[in-house]
Amino acid sequence: MTSTRSAQPPPPAPGQVWRDWMFARTVGARRMLLRHRDGARLVAGSSPTPRVLAELDADVATLAGFGFAPVEALGAIMSLSHYVIGFVLQEQAVRRRLVEAGLDPALPDVSERLVRLLGEVPAPTLREAFAAGGTPIGDAAFESGARLIIAGLTTASARDRPMVPDHEVGQVRVEEAPTTGRPTTPVLPSP
Repeated sequence: MTSTRSAQPPPPAPGQVWRDWMFARTVGARRMLLRHRDGARLVAGSSPTPRVLAELDADVATLAGFGFAPVEALGAIMSLSHYVIGFVLQEQAVRRRLVEAGLDPALPDVSERLVRLLGEVPAPTLREAFAAGGTPIGDAAFESGARLIIAGLTTASARDRPMVPDHEVGQVRVEEAPTTGRPTTPVLPSP
């Protein structure tokens, strides 16, 4: 279980924006890890296999197709992968503690529990955030964090160009504008 690839979305569709593909990839990886007891711990403690490295290479190539330099693509993927693993490690640990305490691990009232946990601690801003539904775990918290990371990647390097796969070789080619040297809309190779 050293790969989250089975939960990953297919390669981006023509015209799809890289942010949407990365978000779907990130959410899919979390879902896959949550389906397995201690899934994040098992993945975090494993070494990459040749298959996992080939899958990582395909993902790096996908982002390169959107105009990322390979090193930027690798950094983006690893940042989100580490976020997924860390987030799921925490979620699975909290759920395990709830089960051991005889409580509902589905976390329907986690915000209320956090407000109660504060007790008399003088933390008005944190209390307000918890009372408004802000939780450190769960779908909304995870997706909010993933969107923040992706927004940071977007700010660091705006890449909203659509991608068109090169069906002949399974790669993506981005043509450069002759005068600027900047990537234009990716195109299929000539037959």
